Amino acid sequence: MTQREKAPQLQKPIGKFGETIVEFIERLEAALKFDKNRLDDALEEQAGIFHEIADELAIQISRRDQAKKYVTDLESQTIVEIRTAAREKDQKITDKEVEAQTQLDAFVIKASKMLAELSLIVGRLSALKESYVQRSYALKDLVALQINQYGVESASNVEGAKGALNEVRYQRVKDNDKKFREERRK
Repeated sequence: MTQREKAPQLQKPIGKFGETIVEFIERLEAALKFDKNRLDDALEEQAGIFHEIADELAIQISRRDQAKKYVTDLESQTIVEIRTAAREKDQKITDKEVEAQTQLDAFVIKASKMLAELSLIVGRLSALKESYVQRSYALKDLVALQINQYGVESASNVEGAKGALNEVRYQRVKDNDKKFREERRK
């Protein structure tokens, strides 16, 4: 068994919660949509989902970088083996022939496919992360619009929007508490 065959094999990417990375991406793509009448829920989940994506993206970038190094090392090992075999047989071999044989090596092909898969995953996660950045802007604008509809002064910055939203939430809690007390008296 050669050194290449002993090299650790890259595993298929698996996200958290035991789902495949594709299932992870599809689940969070579906969660991009939100009900504009339930902005509180969308706001509460936004930061957690964004962190989940950013964390998984960092992991997959690391795996992709590891796969790049593995492919490079594997190609180097294969080139050495091809040249050594040619020398032992007293054959002359050109650099182009070595390169061609290296690219046709089964281990190199397998590692290159895994690298391509990981690169695709990193690309999809990057796009998903950007989508959640855009979602946060949309949420901010919808919250400001909703606050304006409640008659609270327009909040043009994030801090003003948060304060006004807290005021709206406080009023809802106060109203619910009042209803609860009235029902309890009956």
